[in-house]
Amino acid sequence: MFNPSRETNVEILRAACGAYDKAVVQLTAKVRELTQKLADLEGLDVAQIGLDLPTVHFPIGQAVPSEPVRAEPARPRAPQQGHGPTAQPDLPIQPMEHRFDVSPPCSMCGGPMAEMKGQFEESQEISVVETSFQIVLHRRQKYRCRCNAQVLTAPGPPKLIPGGRYSVDFAVHSAVAKFCDHQPLERQVRTAARQGLDITSQTLFDQHAALAALLKPTWQRLCARVLEEPVLHVDETGWRMWSGGAGSPKWTLFGLTSPRLAAYHLVPSKSAATAHSLLRGFRGTLVVDGFAVYPIVAKLEGLTIAHCWAHADRKFKEAKDPPAAIATLRGWIAELYAIERLVEGPFPGDEIALERRRALRAERSAPIVAQIRDFALAQGGLRKSDFGKALTYLLKHWDGLTVFLDDPRVPLDNNAAERALRGPVLGRKNFYSNRSAQGAEVAAILYSLIETAKLNGINPATYLHKAALAAIKNPGAITLPLSL
Repeated sequence: MFNPSRETNVEILRAACGAYDKAVVQLTAKVRELTQKLADLEGLDVAQIGLDLPTVHFPIGQAVPSEPVRAEPARPRAPQQGHGPTAQPDLPIQPMEHRFDVSPPCSMCGGPMAEMKGQFEESQEISVVETSFQIVLHRRQKYRCRCNAQVLTAPGPPKLIPGGRYSVDFAVHSAVAKFCDHQPLERQVRTAARQGLDITSQTLFDQHAALAALLKPTWQRLCARVLEEPVLHVDETGWRMWSGGAGSPKWTLFGLTSPRLAAYHLVPSKSAATAHSLLRGFRGTLVVDGFAVYPIVAKLEGLTIAHCWAHADRKFKEAKDPPAAIATLRGWIAELYAIERLVEGPFPGDEIALERRRALRAERSAPIVAQIRDFALAQGGLRKSDFGKALTYLLKHWDGLTVFLDDPRVPLDNNAAERALRGPVLGRKNFYSNRSAQGAEVAAILYSLIETAKLNGINPATYLHKAALAAIKNPGAITLPLSL
């Protein structure tokens, strides 16, 4: 315990006085506050309480101010270095308190330090809780009547596979790992083994297949719903049906997308007949690349085709020569994109955004498009050169490239469809596609539902869990990832 009568070090005495004076000021303010509350409760004036507060002394060497001290203006805060901490509103907060094992002594007086109840200095640290597997032992209570005529057992948890050993959460976790995070089943098996779970890739696939079977009615409704859109992006990519040999058949993944929907089909052909069967019933505008089957489908169904300016620009970029002509054309195409950015917000936007885009396109985009056409028609040179091929592509698809001038809902390009295929393509590279028609259908169902959930800002795991439980409770239930 600090004893001022025995201390001879002036600096220690000065520091002790400063600490005591600070404590007195804080305690005095607290006493005033409590005195006012007591007076209010008793209906008295503060002076009637009769409480004499001590005079506050100032530290040694500090003069008592005769007039209020004016606070110095706050100095401007130095600019922050770096990007600073990122807000994490979706993460749960787990409080963790830290205490000394033994109260440390005061460095000034040597006395023991006491806890300041309820007073903490807080800081945040982002950590990770590793995924773990456990066996949940469900004990279903049995009941009987005194008449011994009936015995009942309390219901257990919902199951994807009746009598199965794996939970809905387990199946959803594995499905999201594969179809959202692109982790092959064999990699999941190795990860689970490190955490103590002995499982096979076939078991994981069985869980995915059971989940997809439950959600197939929802997928079918999603595929029908996407055909109701006024503007539809369509793109396709090759998909290997792995058979273990060099002659593995090549299927095709078709992606049909809009700003809030993504529907995928894995089919053994990319013919016009196949595309027609997938798009039968659609009555709007197809935004596509230069694949030849789409004009055939459009003619059969009476559809409007909008072609992609990004593809046209890409062909001029690849040509490289003559540089002056290419720079001129690409500069005009860049201006078209700059005009589009003048309308803020998500595409296509509300009625106000549509009308503003329509007016901008009529006033500013249409003259640029006319310049591009006149310039392209005036170019000579070999049509077999890369530049000539780019001009041929531009003029061949000219009608489709100018559809956007008449419909503000039509974008300049088909990049939305390419973005929608990015996830499945990453998965294709990681897990070597599928081995059966059943696996292809499972992939189409789960990719469609997961990508649509992502387009709507919904956690895919949360959505799949809710949709699966709804389908278990009511087989055939449809839960589109649009309104969660």
